[in-house]
This record gives sequence, structure tokens and C-alpha cells, in this order.
Amino acid sequence: MNTPSKESLFFNWIYRRSNIQILILLIIFFVTLLDVMPRALQHIPIFAPTQDSTRLGLGLFGSIITLSGLLIGFFTQSSTKQFS
Repeated sequence: MNTPSKESLFFNWIYRRSNIQILILLIIFFVTLLDVMPRALQHIPIFAPTQDSTRLGLGLFGSIITLSGLLIGFFTQSSTKQFS
């Protein structure tokens, strides 16, 4: 009996989704990551924003958006190849 490994099952669910479903899923993920989580963390005193942390966050914003675009492109291309 050939059972699939745990690693091969981890991302298989994403290949069963359409491109628009993957896009919406990634938008929800990144909105949560970039908007909701910082708002929740700033209420914890150790994570309160400072001038330096704000400058660093704004500097990294462009890189994060670029990498998220590449991730969206990779997943949509992979799901298209899977069902072609």
C-alpha cells in the first residue's frame, strides 16, 4: 500500500483551488499579517511602536509587497499547470 508522505499532502489543497480562490486567500492572509496583527501587538507594552521600528517597517514594506506578488504568481502558475 503506497501512502503519500506528510510533506506531499501539506500543499496539495492549494492545487485544488482556482486562481481567484488562491488570490483571495493570499489577500486575506497578507491583510491579517500586515494590518490586523500589528494593531493587536501594539497594545502589548514590549511591542509598542517606536520611531526606529516604524522607520524599519516602512522600509521593509516594499520588499514584503514584492515578495507577496511573486508568491501569488507562483501559486497561480502552479495551479494552472496542475490542471492543464
